[in-house]
Amino acid sequence: MTKVVICAGGPADELTDIIRYSKQGDAVFIGADRGALYCIERAITPKLIIGDFDSLTESEWQWVSVVASKVERFEDEKNETDTELALMRAVEWQPKEIIITGVTGGRLDHYESVIRVMYRLQKQYPHIAFCIENKMNRIAFLAPGSHAIKKHHFKYLSLFAYEADIEDMTIRGVKYETTNEPLLLTSSRFTSNEIIKETAVIQFSTGMVMVIHSDEK
Repeated sequence: MTKVVICAGGPADELTDIIRYSKQGDAVFIGADRGALYCIERAITPKLIIGDFDSLTESEWQWVSVVASKVERFEDEKNETDTELALMRAVEWQPKEIIITGVTGGRLDHYESVIRVMYRLQKQYPHIAFCIENKMNRIAFLAPGSHAIKKHHFKYLSLFAYEADIEDMTIRGVKYETTNEPLLLTSSRFTSNEIIKETAVIQFSTGMVMVIHSDEK
């Protein structure tokens, strides 16, 4: 498989277009808690559904547990969130990309938890591209090096230092280019740039960068 899409149980109206991913043919799906229902309601059969399923009614649980290819149900009291459990299973399959949706529009503690787990896993599995995606945003982390970022439908490109100040940020192919400029943990200077060529290049030598692609509607 090339791609794993994890659908979590946040508000349904903030999900990315998971049907688009299902039509690409190279993606498998994991439904985390109520995200299992979101997949099945859209005629997507998850390879796995996982979590405590405390957000489902008994009839909803009976439905998803029959339709899904595999079910892993946990007790309510556990150390990991449902989305973290889904991520742990996804990395075992060794895909090229893991996309997480359904984690940005509800509880902020759940969102922060996913950000931190994704950051940890991105460092642990550098060969896998992790991202969080909803209708208007895509969030990912970049390790030191040179990265080619293709232009897509999101209009804005914003960069934030995540673990430490960055001393030498160079960006090409964007509206506001930089050469060996500092990017501080406390800085918002690199917000709302725009990719103006087919591919932008982001280059730096230390730290980690959070990349946010955003749109206005």
